[in-house]
Amino acid sequence: MGFLFLAFAALGLFAVLCNITSAAGQVICALLKYIVLPFGLFLSICYIIKFGL
Repeated sequence: MGFLFLAFAALGLFAVLCNITSAAGQVICALLKYIVLPFGLFLSICYIIKFGL
């Protein structure tokens, strides 16, 4: 009985870790999409305006 409880506890912990990892991945993707990418495009446009192609 103790082994079964331990197995279910480990499975639950694994599920929680998967959810945390998934949430962190979504946050990182949102940061890349809405902050890093527009800022990079802005810097690229400024570079092209200043120095040309």
